[in-house]
Amino acid sequence: TLESSYGSLEKAKEMEKKLELLSALREMSLAINEERDFETILSGVLHLAEVILHPLKIIIFLKKEETLTPRALRKAKQTFFHLDELKEEWEKEYFMALEALEKGQNRIYQQGMVEKRIFLLVAEKEIQGAMYFEYYQEDFDVDEANLRVLAKYLALAIRKPTLYNRAVVDSLTTLYTKGHFIDQLQKLFSMSQRLNKPFTLILMDIDHFKSINDTYGHLTGDLVLHEVGQTIKASIRDYDSAYRYGGEEMAILLPETSLIDGVAIAERIRKKVESLKLKSEDGQELRVTLSAGVASYESTYSSPKEMISKGDQLLYLSKKSGRNQVHPKILSTSSSRKLPFSRIPRK
Repeated sequence: TLESSYGSLEKAKEMEKKLELLSALREMSLAINEERDFETILSGVLHLAEVILHPLKIIIFLKKEETLTPRALRKAKQTFFHLDELKEEWEKEYFMALEALEKGQNRIYQQGMVEKRIFLLVAEKEIQGAMYFEYYQEDFDVDEANLRVLAKYLALAIRKPTLYNRAVVDSLTTLYTKGHFIDQLQKLFSMSQRLNKPFTLILMDIDHFKSINDTYGHLTGDLVLHEVGQTIKASIRDYDSAYRYGGEEMAILLPETSLIDGVAIAERIRKKVESLKLKSEDGQELRVTLSAGVASYESTYSSPKEMISKGDQLLYLSKKSGRNQVHPKILSTSSSRKLPFSRIPRK
């Protein structure tokens, strides 16, 4: 019937919009994680926000102490960063954003057929700034939940760590990035070659992560990545370091640590992740596990790549053997009890 055909068309349009939003948000995440220059990150994120919102104008204000500073403006498919000569484009909006900041609330203003909004940008429970955008009401078709997600990504893009931290810290997991991992692994490897000191590498992979994303959505996937990252950080010593090595793969470097101690640490992390109480966006309980491969420095290795390759082989073995386990299987009950206190990760 005509009615059912119309309903099918509307559903198809709704699905197309959702896919467009998810695609844009994934691109935002990549821009935030992989770019190092602040203005490049912000320019890319504003372009994607334009794709989602179809606004007449977007302005980003950064929070500085108890006030705001205009930092970027997107209009007519162009992004502007030097705003002193464009004061007429942001001055009125600045006071609207300042009112929202003072009240700690998002604001909506009507002006004929145009709607104007201020969205506070919050990351790590702190207001990082505000986004102003305006649009024709008839052209706007983004629900509040998706607006909040967009605001979250914008907040991550303008967080205020140093440029160095932007380069080496993954914004989602708060673990170090792969690039930083490669640098630190090379340093430890060279030191072990010179001084013959042990160190250990753990490679970990979240089991069935693609299925989690496909079943519950990318927001739930992001939650899982974040919580696993936090669990790993809380389970290692101050002089150890943890990294987001790939999409759902993590790496840990353990200086002056033997293979048996590294396996024990990996096993403790595995158990802590298995005991996490997580829920999806719609409230369903999640069972999250991970698999690990552990490799220690050997004098026969000619490069760090050989050590990574060994860890990868053992990680693959853990996956192939049923997942939710650590290889190599060298721990016995007695050896686990004898693990030195200095090697036991902090709780």
